[in-house]
Amino acid sequence: MLRDYYSTPIMLNEKQMKDFITYDSNKKQKRWKKTVSLSACLFMLATMCFAFQDSYSWAGTVGNVVCCFCVLIPVWYFNSYNNGVKTQIQKMKLDPPREVYSIRLSESANGIMFYYPNEKNYAGRYSWKNIDGVWKTKTAAYLYVTKHQALIIPNTIPDYDDVWAFIKKQLDPLQIHEEKYL
Repeated sequence: MLRDYYSTPIMLNEKQMKDFITYDSNKKQKRWKKTVSLSACLFMLATMCFAFQDSYSWAGTVGNVVCCFCVLIPVWYFNSYNNGVKTQIQKMKLDPPREVYSIRLSESANGIMFYYPNEKNYAGRYSWKNIDGVWKTKTAAYLYVTKHQALIIPNTIPDYDDVWAFIKKQLDPLQIHEEKYL
């Protein structure tokens, strides 16, 4: 049954945080595109060098060097990304799972609030009209209160389906994004 507000603690574990970071970086922010674009441009440059190797003696060598960078740049990026995610999750000390924050959602104009454990005052308060959007995956809903800050609402919380329906009721249909999964 839908209510006019929901208040719940958010417990997160390492896997849920890793899922969020991966989703945010790869699907929402699409940070990998710059690396792939750079690698593609370098590959085209290497191809041009190989095309001119009969005319210029150095073109084949330059093409080989550029080809190496085509491979090394994405490898370096994804290795750095994975190490950064691992370090970030370790700093959060989510093993065993712990309460990271509590959320309170209401129908009022500034109806999105979150609190850190053991604090009386809210840590953040947001307006429904300024929300970037909500993305629902198989394991959680990510309520982006700004373009780069999201509240993670895992599907393991009590009344998850009711909370999802409540959020959908508050937002414009263009702000709601549901992943289609099997």
